[in-house]
Amino acid sequence: MTKSKLPIKKICEYCGKEFEAGRITSRCCSGYCNKRAYKDAKRKKTVVTVENLTAQKKIEKVGNGFSNRQCFSIAEAAELLGKCRQTIYNLVYSGMIEAKRISSRLTVIPQKSIDAFLEIKVPYEPFPKKKEHTIISDWYTFEEITEKYGIQYGRLNNIINKNRIPKKKAGRTTLIAKNRIDDYFKRHGYDEAVIHLSEWVSISDLKEIYGMTETSAYSFLSENNIPKKQKDGKRYYSKWHIDKIKHKEQ
Repeated sequence: MTKSKLPIKKICEYCGKEFEAGRITSRCCSGYCNKRAYKDAKRKKTVVTVENLTAQKKIEKVGNGFSNRQCFSIAEAAELLGKCRQTIYNLVYSGMIEAKRISSRLTVIPQKSIDAFLEIKVPYEPFPKKKEHTIISDWYTFEEITEKYGIQYGRLNNIINKNRIPKKKAGRTTLIAKNRIDDYFKRHGYDEAVIHLSEWVSISDLKEIYGMTETSAYSFLSENNIPKKQKDGKRYYSKWHIDKIKHKEQ
């Protein structure tokens, strides 16, 4: 392999430093790094080989340990069947596996009971599929939500972030999941009837119509969680909700 006429900038695979390589195939910045990288790769290969041999020996040990056995302890049965001890106890209690209590500390399971259990025909059931996310097909723009619910942009943004309402980008426009935002406002008193109400009153209207002071008006609105909306820089409240509560008080 001939050297490149122009030095090639590469990252050393061992130390991570940038260097100028004379060959395209160069992988390390120096002979020292090259030797260390080679030893590391060889060591990793050896570790994998040893781990595979260890796993194979464990399998052979289990097979040899359980061959020609007439009975098993609960722990041995659990290891043989690949289950936990409590599961084996539950199978014994339910009668699916026959066992015999030898003493207060020892319960044994005959080999024939293990064989009989393995012969039980149980339909193979695949693992349940992960729950698929609901497909969102309808979206609002921020402007549509503020107009529909009379809410300020800043507060709307806080609601979306706090409740993790899905949103996505469509060019420069941010879209908000329609069903999720409608559900939020419905839970907070903004049902369809309220959304389309034509009668909304201000604090001044409350003082005039209901004879409230400004302090008592704010207190009443807060305590009863009266739906409100923002329009042209002013805040208005649902007259339908106010009349409903006032009617109950009479």
